[in-house]
Amino acid sequence: MAGFQVAFAGPGLPGKRHDTRFLIGDEESSSFLRRLRDGEGEDEPRLLQPGVTSRITIRGNRRIGRLEVFLDGRELVNTRVLKPDPDALAIELRSFEPVRLLRVELAGSR
Repeated sequence: MAGFQVAFAGPGLPGKRHDTRFLIGDEESSSFLRRLRDGEGEDEPRLLQPGVTSRITIRGNRRIGRLEVFLDGRELVNTRVLKPDPDALAIELRSFEPVRLLRVELAGSR
């Protein structure tokens, strides 16, 4: 997301761990995906529960390297140590398994 990487992993993700977790980073996608498949990430059992609707909020500020991630209003991440690429502008949503998005809202400012 605009220089930040955020992943939510469930049991179906190929790799070393088969639990529910999340991972953040600022490296290129291939390195980030390698870390995810190697089992890195913080445990979060409330993520990606079948039949459960969750609200995920992600806020990033590239200028100061701040990333905030919330699950149902509860803060999962609030960090300022990341150094995203200042030229990264793309926002991508990818999924290894079917995910039903009920709403996506994007807001930007300078």
